[in-house]
Amino acid sequence: MEPLNSMLERCTPRMNNFLERLTEVEDLNEHLAMDRYTELGKSHEITITITLNEMYFVHNLFLQYLDGVAPDEKDPLRMLLQKAGPAPPQLPRKENANVELRLISSKEGQKSQLRPAQIYAEAKLQLFEVIRSVPKDLDLVDGDVTSLLDQIYRAAHAGGKKNRDLVDLLKRLIGTTKKLADMGIDSESAIYERMRRELSGEILHADARLKKVAADISKLKQVEKALEEYNVFANQQLQAYEAYMKNVRTSTSTSIGTGRDKSKRKKEHVTGPFKFSHHTLTREGIIKHSEVPEDKRAHITLEFTSPSPGLFTVHICYRGKSGAEIKLSIDDLLERQATSQQVLETEYMSFSVNLLIYLLNKNFLLGR
Repeated sequence: MEPLNSMLERCTPRMNNFLERLTEVEDLNEHLAMDRYTELGKSHEITITITLNEMYFVHNLFLQYLDGVAPDEKDPLRMLLQKAGPAPPQLPRKENANVELRLISSKEGQKSQLRPAQIYAEAKLQLFEVIRSVPKDLDLVDGDVTSLLDQIYRAAHAGGKKNRDLVDLLKRLIGTTKKLADMGIDSESAIYERMRRELSGEILHADARLKKVAADISKLKQVEKALEEYNVFANQQLQAYEAYMKNVRTSTSTSIGTGRDKSKRKKEHVTGPFKFSHHTLTREGIIKHSEVPEDKRAHITLEFTSPSPGLFTVHICYRGKSGAEIKLSIDDLLERQATSQQVLETEYMSFSVNLLIYLLNKNFLLGR
């Protein structure tokens, strides 16, 4: 991991800053403005289920904190509580029934307190759809919203069937705005102007967000490019290391299989044997553990021969007679050394990998 340390230290502040900005998001409902349009889809009645004792308890709490909840003398809640009088006492459990309440306005004849807001949201949505549906090649004379809509209506009506949807949308918008004016919300021109200001702000806000997202995407692409470049660099380093190890193994194998006399390279023959006593190899740390009984180790010798470059045979001899043998490969030993495997386990004894490689190099590479 050492080749990565410098990159990690260099990119840590940048990555931390990216992750912090990644989590800084605004509220989803505020971003999507869902509260302004969800009421349009509500067609069922709003009801709640509550027990009598819960109603009496809430009633008593409102009376207790009336000055804090409804400080204005003309507040509808204060007027309702004054009209209702004191809260009834709590009922026994058997008499504490569940009731379902339908939420409606306290004013008789008014459909819903949310109705004007719903109609206004619907009108603003219709105005937005009109703006989106206006043909790009339509020339409009600058003016207030009413005059602009009139120009759009006349141009769309003159377009015939292809602009029928736009004409229908304009009719619905005009009807909805007139309904708001009839409710006493404001005049039609004032309602149009208010919707224009709000839509302009929302569109500008959306445009700012798009620019911010585009900037974030650009930064992410820069990070991606940097990571890709480092990945290419790391792969090149890995290939260089692999080529280096391959050259080392090849040169080592060739050197071990080569005798002193270079003129004899083309003539293949067995190199060795080189004999070592069990006691000598144990004293030098080459043999780490042995299964040979203690009383027989004094008569044990190990003969090392090389039938071909990079391959070795170890004959275990007792009183000069060959018994078991162990096969060794320089490639396997070098791979174990590279992966930090310090011990080579065999059926009869265990060897130190580093010292065994040193012994082979000393005798087969340099000669005795």
